[in-house]
Amino acid sequence: MANSSGGMLVFGVVESQEVATGRTDTGGLSERHESALRSVAVTAISPPVFGLNVVQIGEPGNRCVVVVVPPSVDGPHLYRGEYSALPCATTPTRSG
Repeated sequence: MANSSGGMLVFGVVESQEVATGRTDTGGLSERHESALRSVAVTAISPPVFGLNVVQIGEPGNRCVVVVVPPSVDGPHLYRGEYSALPCATTPTRSG
């Protein structure tokens, strides 16, 4: 997403065969959870992705979390974790 014009990640979506079919409650968005999302974008992505907008929408019992990823001119951004991910890669490769 940051490798293009930005985008959104939505947590709390039920899907079937890559098609959204409903929502499931994500529970409350605590400061700890929001901090963890921001931390991943900065520590596990190279170069880091700054400026995430993390919001919770919906009513209790039907909430979702939306992470708005801003566009970036610093790409390509790579994920560094147990599995490395490259832009446009079709399958993750094991790092290490």
